[in-house]
Amino acid sequence: LEQEGRRSTVRLGSSGPATMMPSDTDVSWWPDTGWVDLRRSDLPAPLWLKENPNNHYWFEYLPHSRIVYLQFNKVGNKEDESLADFSQRLLTFLDTADVRRLALDLRLNRGGNGSLNRPLLLSLIKARKLDRPGSLFVLIGRSTFSAAQFLVNELEQYTDAVFVGEPSAGKANHYSDSRRITLPNSGITVRVSTLWWQEDPRDTRQWKAPQVAAELGTTEYRNNVDPALQAVQAYQPEPPVAEQMTRALETGSISDAVRRYRAFRADPRHRYAETEEQLNGLGYSLLAQKRLDQAIEIFKLAVAEYPRSSNAYDSLGEAYMLAGQRDLAVANYRKSLVLDPKNANARAKLEQLGR
Repeated sequence: LEQEGRRSTVRLGSSGPATMMPSDTDVSWWPDTGWVDLRRSDLPAPLWLKENPNNHYWFEYLPHSRIVYLQFNKVGNKEDESLADFSQRLLTFLDTADVRRLALDLRLNRGGNGSLNRPLLLSLIKARKLDRPGSLFVLIGRSTFSAAQFLVNELEQYTDAVFVGEPSAGKANHYSDSRRITLPNSGITVRVSTLWWQEDPRDTRQWKAPQVAAELGTTEYRNNVDPALQAVQAYQPEPPVAEQMTRALETGSISDAVRRYRAFRADPRHRYAETEEQLNGLGYSLLAQKRLDQAIEIFKLAVAEYPRSSNAYDSLGEAYMLAGQRDLAVANYRKSLVLDPKNANARAKLEQLGR
């Protein structure tokens, strides 16, 4: 272990307490295992580590920022309070306190009984003070999956929540409800999923990406800094990137619009931003206005950003076809079909073009 130019020796093990030399190194300890915790012990713990993760759900009001921080660690009832009762208590507090924002933290939530999500979801929908963009935030990350992913899906569908943090660890449609199996010879225990949960067969995303990226690195963890909660506190609404590009087109050229897009993508907060639908919509808006050359440039940008998207090539093919550039239209429709052989529109267009 090297720290601040010094070399230290650490012995790790579960049979007894770890030792370290020199003794002045400012690290925390996990007393139950003897493992070293990188976090500094001389700084207060961040909210997301304030409670034991086995505490299924709790919330705290931050008066200086008028934010309610709600940590939801397991989709299940507690012995002394059901999730439904907790959700009602939360709603009562939201309706009576001076609340500006709510941060729902799902970063430690690995699931549970997905049928219990509904009361919490309804409380968040009913809360009048959260019924505006930029008031409800959902913190997601590498341990958000299973029944927690179900809640993410529902919040995405039924609210204007802003998702912050890192990509979730689950897909919208996924296998779940695992059962434990002990292998007879090795004695190794494995878990096998028994059910396939599908909410929308068209949703093939590998995860739910955050709209505001706020990743937890080693430096942040060591210094008890929570980038996700900081992002919530600092959040300022901004127009969608397609709207920003439209404004650039109104006052400048297509090059200005593309530069506006590049600047948006270069912002670390937008690392995981999904922009394909926005680019596609902007391109078709330009097609409707007979601004074919500009539409083609927007669709070319979409293809460059999403080279595995059949729809992006399909849209570019249509723009080329309307512009009378048949060879380029054919090339893009063929590429679309390679990526998605079931694309009936691309096949029909190729027949129309005599190819």
